[in-house]
Amino acid sequence: MKKKKLIAIIGVLIVVVVAVVIVIVVNSGSTRYARKMKNYLEKIGYDCDGILQSWDGSLDTERKFFYCQMTNHDGIFKEVLIKRKADASDDISYTQTVNDSYWFTISGDNYYEECPGSFEQIHFFNTDEEDDRVITFRSSGEDFDIGEQLYCDEEKNSYDKTCEKAARAVNSGMREFESFFVGAGLKLEE
Repeated sequence: MKKKKLIAIIGVLIVVVVAVVIVIVVNSGSTRYARKMKNYLEKIGYDCDGILQSWDGSLDTERKFFYCQMTNHDGIFKEVLIKRKADASDDISYTQTVNDSYWFTISGDNYYEECPGSFEQIHFFNTDEEDDRVITFRSSGEDFDIGEQLYCDEEKNSYDKTCEKAARAVNSGMREFESFFVGAGLKLEE
């Protein structure tokens, strides 16, 4: 009778140890928040098997990030960078590049959370213009509100059409970035 109880206890302990090991391997160092975002992006067509290459050419060999990318039928290249240890929106960013004519990045880092004393900005790099113009959009307050629409300043009237095109692209990008959090069931604001 004692041997049967001892064998049962040892069996239960082995099952618990195996279960813990499986959970650790499956998580592979990432948080639930990051995995939910990655899983959602893959569900809508992103490839998240990429390895991030920094501006200096170095690769993320330690796999600190999920690097998700997609090119749609209009030639719009989209990247989403998710820190594997992400537990909030400030560890996720979205970049959009169109046919080498422009690019911009929207980040959860300080864009959708309070940052007293500073104005958050999105820089739109217009590379198809002769002077490689950078258009800067500021939030209406200290941070960007969900659903906020960006407009061109009246003083920029010398290139209104370029600015309006940029505002439309950035506004569309902001709505897309916001939709990722809704679709993944995550909070964008702190």
